[in-house]
Amino acid sequence: MPIYLLPENEPLQAELNGTIFYYRHLLDAEILKLKTKNSFRGVLDVIGYRRDLLTAALTGWGGAIYDQNGESVEFKPELIALLPHWNQEALQNIIESGMNINRPEGDAEKN
Repeated sequence: MPIYLLPENEPLQAELNGTIFYYRHLLDAEILKLKTKNSFRGVLDVIGYRRDLLTAALTGWGGAIYDQNGESVEFKPELIALLPHWNQEALQNIIESGMNINRPEGDAEKN
């Protein structure tokens, strides 16, 4: 597997359950700040950290995100908290690990 050196804010994308999520690369220092913000006496508030991480990293989505009436929902950061928790957890793993390195169209040859 290749090793990528990614600058901060590098636009990336990942597919999850038929939806493309667009996100920016976060540096370890920014992730550490989010963990520190969501920790109290050495205990991490996992839910708060996850939501802050996703809010900091996600920049959009495209595809199968629908409201209760079956209508397509446009990306708004305040809607991230409404994603099912298993999707939030999967996105957190993708963002933190950097394992799913897919660039928006036009950069596919770098994969």
